[in-house]
Amino acid sequence: MATRPDAPDFTLLKMDSPTFLEEKAQLLEQGLEVVGDVTHAANEEEAIAHHREGFGYLCQEYSAATPAGGAAFMVMGAVDEIKKHLTK
Repeated sequence: MATRPDAPDFTLLKMDSPTFLEEKAQLLEQGLEVVGDVTHAANEEEAIAHHREGFGYLCQEYSAATPAGGAAFMVMGAVDEIKKHLTK
C-alpha cells in the first residue's frame, strides 16, 4: 500500500523509552490526542510507514466485522473486480 498523502501529522513515542509516560503526559497537556492503537514494528521507519499506510484500517476492520459491513465490503470488492474485467 502506498503512503497516503492525506495521512495526518503525528508524533512517534517509543514505549520502551524510560521517559515515555512523561513525554506522553506533556503532549496530552499540549492538546494532542492519542489516535489508533499501539504500532508494533522493527524500527521507527517501519512504525511510521505502518501508521501512514494503515490510517483508518481499524475502522475498516470494525465495519467488516458486522454482517452488514461484511456484505458491503463484499459488494464493493465485486464491483472493483467487475470494473477490472470490463476495462481490459
